Amino acid sequence: MISLLVDSATVTDIQRAMLINQAIDYRNALLATATTMLTPTQMTTLFDNPANPDPFTTYELLALHMIRPTQPLPTDGLTFDPPVMQQMIQMGRQAAEQAMATW
Repeated sequence: MISLLVDSATVTDIQRAMLINQAIDYRNALLATATTMLTPTQMTTLFDNPANPDPFTTYELLALHMIRPTQPLPTDGLTFDPPVMQQMIQMGRQAAEQAMATW
């Protein structure tokens, strides 16, 4: 049960970060296009409206790197079995080393 809660919270956090990144990219593309089509006054009216502030002006793009083992973990991590925990740590370490080698 706790594992499901932790997994769900982690997935939700990652999905939220990805959604914010997409919104920022969309906003930036919209601003770039609008700049070529609208006057400065129109830009201010549309994008700097205090009655409807842009919720993404305080966010920055995140560089998200998903690193996870290629094979399923042997357990959920809630049962503390030192050899199995060491195996999972090693699986994570190998995945991280492979990812770092390609960056």
